[in-house]
Order: sequence, then C-alpha cells, then structure tokens
Amino acid sequence: MFPDIKSLRNFAICAIFDLVKSEQRTYKIRPITVNERKIVQVVIDPHYEEKHGEHMSDDLILKLVQELDGRLELPEEESGRYSYFATLIEYRNKQYRLIWLLEDHAIYIGIVNAYRDKRRR
Repeated sequence: MFPDIKSLRNFAICAIFDLVKSEQRTYKIRPITVNERKIVQVVIDPHYEEKHGEHMSDDLILKLVQELDGRLELPEEESGRYSYFATLIEYRNKQYRLIWLLEDHAIYIGIVNAYRDKRRR
C-alpha cells in the first residue's frame, strides 16, 4: 500500500491532521472586522479545556472574540499562511488572554487557547 517511507509519513501526518481537525468546533458569528478583514466564523480548538475548562467555555470564547471587532492587532509570530496573536481582553471586569490565529484570505478566526489572565498590565 505504501511504496516508501515518505508516503507512509505523509499518510500519518494527514491522518493526525484529520483527527485533530475533527475535534475542533466551528461556529458562525455575527460578522466582525479584525485587521480590516471580515470574519464570520470561529474555529475553537478544545485544547483550552485541559487546563482552563473550569473557567472557560466556548460561549465565553465567542464573547471574547466579539471584543476583537474593529481592532488592528500585530501578530506575535507568522508561519506560512498563518499569523498568530496573543491578545489581552478585558470582559466584565476580568482579564482574559486569547491565543488565536488568522489564515491568509480566510473568513475565520482560529482559537488556539484561551484563559483567565490574573496578571496586572
């Protein structure tokens, strides 16, 4: 089935990507503009649930994403077609850190992680 190790490695990478992707949750949102780009979807990776599930939820993350509306954010890092951001957001008198990404020419924000940030600015 696999003629060489490179084909086997590519198959494994695709299988792992599909497994991880299937765990992500996608939500349609009221359109917002972030970095002068119209965003209509949020893709949330469940990674935040491991350490922050007691204090975070998809619903809260979606509210935090709405707080990005109208902002211009500088990426912390860029890799290929992805730009990664770490944004401190104040919501209901509490601070949260949203780790997110934008993909070139995409209409979604990807949430990598989210947590309550109790450090003071």
